[in-house]
Amino acid sequence: MRKVKVALIVLGLSVAGAAFSFLRMSRLRTEATWLLATADTFAADYGASLDGHFAEAELASFDQRRAVLERAYRWQRFEVACLLAAAAAAFTAYGLYLVRRASQYELGGGMLHR
Repeated sequence: MRKVKVALIVLGLSVAGAAFSFLRMSRLRTEATWLLATADTFAADYGASLDGHFAEAELASFDQRRAVLERAYRWQRFEVACLLAAAAAAFTAYGLYLVRRASQYELGGGMLHR
């Protein structure tokens, strides 16, 4: 019974980790979208005035966006790892539950006791 509880705790922690990483990744992607819109604004201003300052600001904005997306992808990989761990813990808990029930069935002389 203790092993099933441990597997269920691992399942709960994995699901919580996946939910946290999903929220963090969503925020980072929103920030990346905002940075892309900022870069597009700088590009439009550069096209209108041909001032080098706008081009440098656009490139800096693209670099910031790339860094934010890299962090978002790291959180996405962590989310997938947590989901895989949750699935493994769920299968493990169910398997241990079935083994426990089968051993109770054998000990009861073929009668399953609850």
